[in-house]
Amino acid sequence: MLIRILCCIAVLYACAQVRADVFVVLPGSSQVMIGTSATLDVFVASNAPATNPDNLASFAAMFLLIPLTPSSGGGIQFTAPQADSQLRDSAYVFANDSLIEFQGQNASIISSVNHPNDSFLGGDASLSGNGALLAAGDPLRLLFRLNLNATSSTARIGSRFQLVLVDDSANTDPLTHFRDPDQNDLAIDPASFTPVLFTVVVPEPCSLCSSALGVLGAIMAYRNRNRRPLNSTPRKDSADSPR
Repeated sequence: MLIRILCCIAVLYACAQVRADVFVVLPGSSQVMIGTSATLDVFVASNAPATNPDNLASFAAMFLLIPLTPSSGGGIQFTAPQADSQLRDSAYVFANDSLIEFQGQNASIISSVNHPNDSFLGGDASLSGNGALLAAGDPLRLLFRLNLNATSSTARIGSRFQLVLVDDSANTDPLTHFRDPDQNDLAIDPASFTPVLFTVVVPEPCSLCSSALGVLGAIMAYRNRNRRPLNSTPRKDSADSPR
């Protein structure tokens, strides 16, 4: 009997040590066409059991764009200012309960750490203070909608960048954090900090064709507008004209 009791205590202790984590979900490798902009949705989820979900009441996160070669520095940038369109999306983690949206403020700040506009810092809090419940198996909740672009003069086709969620958990007051209504830090799954690869590419062929057709159409319209019709020359049909 004593052995059974000890085994039960050991199992309960082990279960108590299992920590639920929130994790930030980024898409896989992506491409940005040179001279254009791109949008990247970032989601949040949790592996907590449905019987004891994580309660997310506030969050902040810092992202960095890191060039893989020095020559590509600044080729992909965060668009400044950000549109912050996630605040108005029904999938947003604090939909209809956003402190930032209520205050009419920007949900993000773009700055330059190593290269122009390579840093993104954003966050929000639950207006009601109730937070959002996150558990395993729940639909992903929208966290950020990042706006990036490859429109700067430093953008080069083939340049590659890593988008990284900054892990500064060792700091006393980390920039990247997720907290419950009591301001306790929620653990972040290490997989959240896996970099995402971005590559600057040429426009797709269909886009080039559309552009070419548009230019050709404009040229033809201009030529037709300025060309005198053949039958527009007035007839010299007078009394003394030879018949």
